[in-house]
Amino acid sequence: MPFISTSRKQAFRHRLARWYKRQGRHDLPWRGAFAPYQVLVSEFMLQQTTVATVIPYFHRFLRSFPTVEKLARSPLEKVLERWAGLGYYARARNLHRTAKILVRDYGSRLPLTRDQAESLPGVGPYTAGALLSFAHNLPEALVDGNVIRVLARVFGVKEDPRQPAVRRHLWALAQSLVPPNGGRYYNSALMDFGATACTTGLPDCPACPLSSLCWARRNDWVQRLPVPKPDSPKTVVRLSALVVTQDGRILLRRRPLGGLWGGLWELPTLEGPVVRGQPVVVAGGEIVPVGQRGAARHVLSHRDLRVDLWEGRLVRPIHKSKWVRLSAVRSKAVSALTAKLIDQSTAL
Repeated sequence: MPFISTSRKQAFRHRLARWYKRQGRHDLPWRGAFAPYQVLVSEFMLQQTTVATVIPYFHRFLRSFPTVEKLARSPLEKVLERWAGLGYYARARNLHRTAKILVRDYGSRLPLTRDQAESLPGVGPYTAGALLSFAHNLPEALVDGNVIRVLARVFGVKEDPRQPAVRRHLWALAQSLVPPNGGRYYNSALMDFGATACTTGLPDCPACPLSSLCWARRNDWVQRLPVPKPDSPKTVVRLSALVVTQDGRILLRRRPLGGLWGGLWELPTLEGPVVRGQPVVVAGGEIVPVGQRGAARHVLSHRDLRVDLWEGRLVRPIHKSKWVRLSAVRSKAVSALTAKLIDQSTAL
């Protein structure tokens, strides 16, 4: 790993701070006063989701749950309803559990140490650093894809960042760069710079304030760093979803809390194909497929879902199900796939 002088680290911080003052995203709704609860909600939402996507969900969520106490008291189903459409629903379940813990054990405040922060549901090293630095202005590092890209290019980290030793080096480097005072603004600057200036592909290096410090720029390695992740094929999963209607209502079942889309409502669904007229067992109940109504595809980060859509006739009630008026489906906690399938079924 390359040696980095103190003077070079200081120059990096100084130029980054000047850039952030002029071009940082100061208008993000969870910045401003950096209110701890707003920081908490935003950091959970921003896990694996872009800022532009998060902003409207953030505002809607805070209207329903303006305080950590209100969030902790609310039923999980209501939390999932306000999260619906944002995806990665384990984040909503973890945020709800975290709110309960904060109210019960921390006087409704965010903890002040990394160990305490990382003990909260859904909080790993990155989110812990974000909570501590943004909410409390502590000198704690955070490392994600944006940070890795900036550090790898500027400081010439040519090894694969997925290797444990390289990841430890990047965390140590990131921590050594955080100023003892002002972790909040330094980390905001670093995140914004990676997201908007030192982007993937070929960024505008001639206009970059860090250009003269950048190892990758000097050595023509900008597009080669960080070392890219090898492509891996998505797993194809074939599903059958059953549309059962009655008097303007549609049958939905609630998924188990653990796993994909845990706790959300969906059409009765099973893996594999079904055959017209042959009853299938779903969640302890029984449905007869009576006619195919189309097909849909839904691509997730690691799975490629191919769904056959069938009209069904309920023979025996299924567990954890309910009838929902079609006009009210969108107000329920349903996944994007379920919403797509219902829209398709009602359009036929």
